Amino acid sequence: CTGIAVGFCCTCRNFLCKGGQESHSRVPQLSCHKVLGLDKESAILLPSLMTPTYPNCSQCGQANSIMDFYCQTCSLSICPLCVIAVHKDHNVTKLSSIADTHRKEMKKTLEHAQEIVSMLDRAIDANN
Repeated sequence: CTGIAVGFCCTCRNFLCKGGQESHSRVPQLSCHKVLGLDKESAILLPSLMTPTYPNCSQCGQANSIMDFYCQTCSLSICPLCVIAVHKDHNVTKLSSIADTHRKEMKKTLEHAQEIVSMLDRAIDANN
């Protein structure tokens, strides 16, 4: 966005143009953020709110945030805000995709273990 800042998101710790401010009211994952207008009263609070650190997702305090992404770089499940704000240059995938991959691997491992148990049962029966 190349627009003029009209607000500040205390949660994202970013200045917002008009479009960004509207997105914060429309998008469910962002609607719970605390957005300040850039009036004189709010301007007094800005220096203390502009700390350039982002909490990681398990502590980000996002109400109603669904952890539906997985950062493979950090080995963490993360919310959509953290995908954009903290993990934007990382290898991030949908958590459901990672879960499907692990589910398939576990199924193969279980099938292999069942084959071994069957083989051992046959060996025991043959020796009796």
